[in-house]
Amino acid sequence: MATILVVDDSPVILRMVAFTLRKTGHQVITADHGLSALMVLENNDVDLIISDINMPYKDGISLLNDLKDKPETATIPFIFYTANREISTAERHLAYESADRVLSKPTSSLQITDSVNALLLKSKKIA
Repeated sequence: MATILVVDDSPVILRMVAFTLRKTGHQVITADHGLSALMVLENNDVDLIISDINMPYKDGISLLNDLKDKPETATIPFIFYTANREISTAERHLAYESADRVLSKPTSSLQITDSVNALLLKSKKIA
């Protein structure tokens, strides 16, 4: 299956999303904020990224902007997984425009796996 990077400053969310994805056969790498995600990406190839928006050191929108600026990471499918109440209207608009998909916390395991698999299929990362 695919290698997925999950980025969130909540250890509970990291464990829950990682468990859900591993259960469906994906390999999962985790990072607790956007800056650590960039460090992970220096040494790992990933097929998809799921990220919170509000995090310390580097938020999810800044992370996505950094990834879109680099040819080697610009096409990695990207899902924001965030509590809508956490972000302003302007941030929400930017997130919806720049990410491949936005999921609201909380959501079901089925919605997470369906979203991941749909984007991986679209990007030809799985058959």
